[in-house]
Amino acid sequence: KYPKKYEEKYKELQPEKYKETVEQMKNSLTEEQKSVFELLRKCRQTIADEDIIRQNYDVFSDKELLLMCNMEELTEKKILENEEIKKERKEKYAKRLMNGYKGMAPTV
Repeated sequence: KYPKKYEEKYKELQPEKYKETVEQMKNSLTEEQKSVFELLRKCRQTIADEDIIRQNYDVFSDKELLLMCNMEELTEKKILENEEIKKERKEKYAKRLMNGYKGMAPTV
C-alpha cells in the first residue's frame, strides 16, 4: 500500500485496480435499483431492435446502465451530465432511453 499522499497518483497509474467491476456493481444494487436496471435493459434492447443494431451494448453498456441506476434522479439531463457515460451514446440514445423507461416504469 502506498502512502496516502501518493494514492491519487497510484489510482491514475493503475486505474483497473480502482474501477468497480460490472459484477460488483450488480451485486451492490438494491431491489428497486435491480428493477430499474432490468427496465433499462429492456429499453436498450428495444432501441437496438429498432435501429437494427447487432449488439445492444452499442446502445449503452451494462456498466453505463448500472451508473444510471445509481443516480439519485434518473433523467435525461442527469445522463447527459454524467462523464462516465460515452458522449456519443448519450447524445444519440439518452432521450429515447428515457422515453422508453417512462413508458415502462410503474407509476407511484
